[in-house]
Amino acid sequence: MPMQGPARPASYSLAFLSGGSSQLAAGFLGTTIPLLIGLGPGGSDLLGHVTASYSAGFALGCLTAPALIGLLGSRTAFVFCMVVQATCSLLLALVPQESWTVLRAAMGFCGAGSVVVFESWINTTAASGWRTRIFSLFNFWGRLAMMGGQALAATGWAQSAGATALPAALYLSACAALVILLGKDMRPAPRSGIAMLRAMKGVPLMSAVAITYVGAVGSTLVFMAPGWGIIAGLAPATAALLAVTVQSGSFLFQWPLAWLADNRSRQGVILAAMAVTFIAATILLLGGIASVAAIFALCAVMGGCTLPVYAIAHSSAFERAGSEAPVALSGALLLCWAAGGFLGPILAGVCMERFGPGGLFMGIGAVTLTCAGLILVLNRAR
Repeated sequence: MPMQGPARPASYSLAFLSGGSSQLAAGFLGTTIPLLIGLGPGGSDLLGHVTASYSAGFALGCLTAPALIGLLGSRTAFVFCMVVQATCSLLLALVPQESWTVLRAAMGFCGAGSVVVFESWINTTAASGWRTRIFSLFNFWGRLAMMGGQALAATGWAQSAGATALPAALYLSACAALVILLGKDMRPAPRSGIAMLRAMKGVPLMSAVAITYVGAVGSTLVFMAPGWGIIAGLAPATAALLAVTVQSGSFLFQWPLAWLADNRSRQGVILAAMAVTFIAATILLLGGIASVAAIFALCAVMGGCTLPVYAIAHSSAFERAGSEAPVALSGALLLCWAAGGFLGPILAGVCMERFGPGGLFMGIGAVTLTCAGLILVLNRAR
């Protein structure tokens, strides 16, 4: 997808509509599916398989999306990804839960493909001096929409037979908006999965490490903090709010960190955010926090110093790589995020199994310290 020049405000409105619709659908399904499995006969094994299948599909999509986009064109590939996700959403109500593993893998694959198209368009149309702030604004909007979907999934209506028609309609709405936005197909040179792995060599190492950190720590916070709350003795309703608190922290920190990154040092902002995350995790690990409000505040700080780093590192990678192969670069960065999102929760789970509830923050602290150390080493080697 070649550089297109700065986009007009009307184009960004369509992009907001498309991104918000797809994230609203993703938030709704991401909460409704585990709820329905928990209420059904499948049990925890099925829940684990279905959850893992989405991550596996997403990682595969990161590897193959550039080839798909090169073969079909950006607009056609996006239509394909949205239609598949809409179809799978409808099929969730028609097939046994044991078949949901296949459906969620397909949705993860297409989710990665659609994100690559979307992020590539943003980075090839945003002015250099505003790229981080524009990208951060889209991230902010996407998380807000996803939280709206999660809140909607908490209603009794979400458990009805026809509820999956809503995300199907949202995916199709996202498809229509971006088709208008793109106007015509852009066809980057097709790349195979092996070529995609080779493209990782072109990813700035600092950006790769920082985005892996976001995947590892961010996924652990969003998806495991509520479970930690239950184990730590919080009431279920209170523990469920921890994930929302993490996202709320990212809202508060997103724009200030983006502004600092665009006007100061991106690497310095990333390292400072990691330092704050490590300090907050250490405080929670050492215990002695009797106030629930203090626990929520520290989780909000960690979310605010983790999730916004994605936009900063992403923009930094595009600044260093220039205008060449933006689709391949987006796919490679998403693969870094997926790798972190797979490894981080595993490490945190092992630590919790071995050391108790505090192991969650031990895992977060270990990942944060390791990634910060790698960035410092890379900076010294340059």
